[in-house]
Amino acid sequence: AWAPVVGRAGAFVGGVSLAELEAADDEQTVRSVARPWPHVRSDDGLDEALGALSDHRVAWVPVLDGERLAGQLEASDIVAAYRSALAGNVRQVRGLAAGGILLEGEVVAGSPLVGRTLAESPLPRELVLVAIERRGALIVPRGDVRFEVGDHVSLFGAPGTEDGARGLFALAPPRPEAKGP
Repeated sequence: AWAPVVGRAGAFVGGVSLAELEAADDEQTVRSVARPWPHVRSDDGLDEALGALSDHRVAWVPVLDGERLAGQLEASDIVAAYRSALAGNVRQVRGLAAGGILLEGEVVAGSPLVGRTLAESPLPRELVLVAIERRGALIVPRGDVRFEVGDHVSLFGAPGTEDGARGLFALAPPRPEAKGP
């Protein structure tokens, strides 16, 4: 079992195990026994937290707001958040009905999206942003992702929704989406 260690002002110091505390002599402090521990920032995405858990093979990561301990995340917390987000997206896509279309486009200079976050964007509700490719890297769309000129996007929508996207993106011709079960 491990626990986070914080200083008097609430600043995160590291982590300590019960075994390390039991092995310490009576003159040592908890702070002196604590060792560096992987952590994430409160504004990091859940993918960073999942990466920290996986990369360091730990069961939890502290969440820091500045230097202060704001909480901790476990894999089960991340899975619950993922399932909740997925359920919301599944409902959106199912609401578009069978025969949806996939649109691919590019954010061009002069688009009202440039410099705006997804949360601030005038993206029509009938369109779901699936992915953004930027300089060869895949970006999972989140509300805080800011659009840049040259971003390649994939969108899913009902037939006829491409008109609502034309003022935002330079679009390739729509592709019919394969019907699922």
